[in-house]
This record gives sequence, structure tokens and C-alpha cells, in this order.
Amino acid sequence: MAAQLSAGAVLRIYNDDTSGHPILQVVDLKKIQNNNVTATSDRYRLMLSDGNHLCQSMLGTQLNSKVLSHELQQHCIVRLNDFVCNTISGRKIIIILSLDVLNGPVPVIGSPEKLDSTSQAPITTSAVASAPPQQPPYPMAAAAAAAASNGNGTHRQNPATQTNNRTPPDRFGSTLARGGSSAVSRTPSSSTMYPIKALNPFQNRWTIKARVTSKTDLKSWSNAQGRSGKVFSVDLLDSEGGELRGTFFSEAAEKFFGILQVDKVYTFSKGTLKPANRQYSTLNNEWDCVFDQHTEIILVPDEGDIQKMKFSFIPIASLSQQEPNSTVDIIGVVHAFTAVSSIMIKSSQQERLRRTVTLLDQSRSSIELTIWGDKAQSLESSLDNHPIFAIKGARVTDYNGRSLSTINSSYIELNPDLSESIQLRAWYDNEGRTESVSSLSAAANKSAAGHSNQHKTLSQIKDENIGAEDKPVWFTTKVTVTYIKHDSDRPIWYMACPTEGCNKKVMEQSDGWHCESCQKSYPEAEPRYILSISANDATGTAWFNGFNDVGLSILNKSAKELKEYKDMNDMNSYEATFSDAVFRTYNFNVRAKLDAYMDDKRVRLNIMNATPIDFVQESRTLIEEINRYCTM
Repeated sequence: MAAQLSAGAVLRIYNDDTSGHPILQVVDLKKIQNNNVTATSDRYRLMLSDGNHLCQSMLGTQLNSKVLSHELQQHCIVRLNDFVCNTISGRKIIIILSLDVLNGPVPVIGSPEKLDSTSQAPITTSAVASAPPQQPPYPMAAAAAAAASNGNGTHRQNPATQTNNRTPPDRFGSTLARGGSSAVSRTPSSSTMYPIKALNPFQNRWTIKARVTSKTDLKSWSNAQGRSGKVFSVDLLDSEGGELRGTFFSEAAEKFFGILQVDKVYTFSKGTLKPANRQYSTLNNEWDCVFDQHTEIILVPDEGDIQKMKFSFIPIASLSQQEPNSTVDIIGVVHAFTAVSSIMIKSSQQERLRRTVTLLDQSRSSIELTIWGDKAQSLESSLDNHPIFAIKGARVTDYNGRSLSTINSSYIELNPDLSESIQLRAWYDNEGRTESVSSLSAAANKSAAGHSNQHKTLSQIKDENIGAEDKPVWFTTKVTVTYIKHDSDRPIWYMACPTEGCNKKVMEQSDGWHCESCQKSYPEAEPRYILSISANDATGTAWFNGFNDVGLSILNKSAKELKEYKDMNDMNSYEATFSDAVFRTYNFNVRAKLDAYMDDKRVRLNIMNATPIDFVQESRTLIEEINRYCTM
């Protein structure tokens, strides 16, 4: 039996009574012309009936799945849980934010008629976006219904109660905007407090309360029309888990950049919503917000009702099914890592720092994550202890099978206070450290070059011709350093540019050193290692190449210190450095690649990372291998 329609509901809604959860029938459902949003965000128009009267409405795009799955169809009976009502071009339009389908299609109930008999053209999204909406206060009954219907048991407080009971917001000291006015309002806006999930472009009077979870650097921008300015972005999170990317351009960027702080809570009003740009935003929201110089931002007390960060973790094993360039949240333990290196970005002709870490989780899969920029360097002291990484907004790439990469908006938290982190740590310490795992990032190497990123003995390197093909191959090997070449007539370093991140070789001049890359001259240059290392294991011997970070790990002294020994003719200290470094065992992470010079071709083995043996971990690995052998 069909549900009873809410008699008189349309009249009440037209009179701005948006309380309760009216039960209505969908007498018409059509996709409408879409001129304002991306093609992937279709818009649907519904004609709703209470049995007596009709009213037009638009479906929030978060509910499109109900149409696509055919759950929501013409002549269905629905209950509106969350909605607002705007007047657009003299016509009342209901914006549906949440609904439940109570019954499948049934014959039209009653003989509903339009309240407004004036003939008007059908609405489109462009007409809605251009019309000035009249926004009523956010209904408390609908707010409670939306909270009850989201399935997570959260309860939304009465906005009026929140505002009235809140401690007065702090004044921002002497921080003033241009013209002497405060850049952040001292008193809250009179607009109604809205949850982020309820925002849409058909509103222009709203206020949200949210925590700043991340903030980008202030950057310069320019376009083909000759315009330029500053820009930065923030990620916002509210008490109901809604997320929003906010961007500030030009005057607004200069006005608010120094004021907004990560982890502080503010209210925001007077912003413009636009379709989210997935190239820059990784949040679960179809809209971004542009804030201008007229935006009102208020620092408010942190009442503890907003999370520090919201994650939506997926298992590493499932990343093989993710589309390239999609963004994901991942939690994993750092099993291995490489040294920081620099790479020239072709598009900008600038060098960037990068570091690769290998992450594991309980799905018994691993994946490589490339960390870019200063973050790659700042994590140096934390990686040796196998920390837990919680990563928000990592980009999936198809490089090397499947891999992850940080982008400007990515966020990394070390050893987060989360239940997932506690469970992952227990698994890794008890069994995951020594378990055999499937590497998603080794798939491409295996198919393209015939080898995966796994452990190899020195005899296997030669017998399997590892690295003899066009593409480089990565592997690990456990070896003992037996000799480090250090002929007296050939230094083990080169003189490098002292500019951080450059590291290019410089040419000596009469008045100092000149860097062709930076096109600058310097009074001093920095010595950096370039080593040839002979190493053995039980199966053979091989020569490896190592650069500055590897030299620091093995020799425990900088190239500058060794150069000073030699310059002062302190050969005892110089030779002692090499004597102390040999006959020590390391795990080498190696990149093997065919190198051609003139007519001579040979495989070069470059050490990307050298780590001393962890005897506890090695013992566990050996026990695991013995047990596996015994069960064969």
C-alpha cells in the first residue's frame, strides 16, 4: 500500500515552512539542460505533489545515484529529509539535499494542480545560478532528519543554540586589512549556520563553522591575458564530516594568508561555490569555494566537536582497481625508503626534491609512494623506525604498475592516534615485517623488464642479466663492503653548486666557482661524494656506484671532511675513514641500468639507499624462509 501523502505540504513549503519531513509523490522527473557545471554532474528536475498541489524542485547531485540506479523514478513516493526552498525568477524551487524512496512507482494520487498558474519557461541550471536566491533559515527539523539519515549516528545541534552559547570570538590583535579594517570579523555574521554538505550554488547567504585542516603556500599566478597575483588554498572540515576546498586570489590571498592557521576553527561566510577542480582538490565534495576580499572570517573557540582530519582509508591491495589520476586516502607502515634526490621538472625547468617510500598494510600488499618537495627532506629523521603514514589525497599513477604520489594538497600524518594505526602497528611488529607481500609497484617492472623489485644475490644479477635491457630494474641485495676505491690521483668527490637542491658540478674560475645550471658564481663550492664500491656476498662480487647520501651512510663522514684531511695532508685520518668502513654488511637498494659509452655497453649498479643490517628483522626473515622451505 502506498504511503499517505502529506496533505497541504506544498502550501506550507511555499509559505517558507520547511519543518518536518513531507511525504510527496514524484509526478515528473527529467534531466535538464546543464550549462553551468561539469558534464559529469547532471541535474534533475522533479515535479512533486502532495495530492492537491504541485511544486518544482531540483535534486542535489549527491543524490544522482538514486536516479541512475532507478531507485528514484517517476511516480515514486518519497520523504524529504533535508531541503531548502528558494525563490528564483518569482517561482518557488525546492532544492532536495536528502530523501528516502518509500514506494516504487504507483498511479498518480489525487488531481494535483499548480499553485502558480503564470506560464513560465522551464528552468535550467544556468537560470538558477544567475538568479539571486532568497535563502530562509536552515530548518531544524530537516537538520535533525539529515543527521539521522546519514547512518553514522551523529547529531546536529541547533544552530541557534550553538551561536547563543558560544564564547565571543577572539579579536585578531593588531592584524588589520588594507584600509585599517580588521581582516577577520569580530562578531559572527547574521547568516544561518550551515553544514558544509548543505551548501550549493543556489544559495548566497550562509555561514559555515569549520576547522582548517591544511593550507598551501602563497604562490604567484599569471594568465595569458597578462593578469597576475597571489593565490593559496585551505581545506575545511566541519563537525558533520563535510569537507570543502577554499581558494583565495589576489587581494583576498594577501588579506587572509597570514591570518588563517592550520588546526584553528573559524566561521566563513560570503563565498562563491563553483564545480570542484579535481586537478587541485581531493576532497569528497563536488563544489569548491572561492573567497574574495569581502569574505567574513571569524576565529571561534575550538569546542572539540570537529575532527582534526577526516580520512577515508582503502586497502593497498584495492589500488590496483583504482583509475590513474584518482586520489585516495591510505594508511600504511613504512617498510623501506630511498634517500632524497632531486629531479628536473621539464615543464618548469626547476629541480624538485623527492623521496620514495614503500608502504605495507594488512592486505599483504605494498606500494611505492613518492613524496615531493620539502616534505621529502623533513621526514628524514622519522623513517628509520618504520612509522605509520596516514595519507590524505595521494594521487594514483600507473608508473611502475601502480604507485602513489603526493600533490600540493596531500596531507601526511605520522603515527596518527587512530584505531587503524594501532591495529597496523601490531600486525607489522608481530608478523607483517617478515611476511611475503605482493608489490603493486613491481608489476610494470616484471612485465616490461622481466624482474621485480625483490631480493637478489650477486650471482643472480649476472646469471639473470638484470639491467641488460633498455629499462632500469630495481632490486635489493645484502652485501658486505670489501673495498672503496680512493686512488690518490682521483678524488672520490666532485665540486658541486652550494645552492640547496641544485648539486650540479661547478667549474673553477679565478675568483671562485661557476654553476652553469644556476648561471651564478660562488666563492665556495660543496664537495659531494661519487664512489666506486666493491662488495661481496656468499655467491660472488660486484662493483657498485654510490653518491653523496650513500657515501655519508657508509663512510660516516662528509666529503668536505675527507677533502680537508687530504688538503692538510692528514693521510692517517683519511685512510682510517676507509678502513673503518669496509667489512660492514648493508642492505643495498639498487638500480640496474644499461649504460653505453662510445661502443662499450655495460650494466651500471647504482646504490639508491644503503642501510645497515637490522639483525632482529634479518632473523625474522630467515626464520620465515626456513619455515616456508620446510613446508614445501
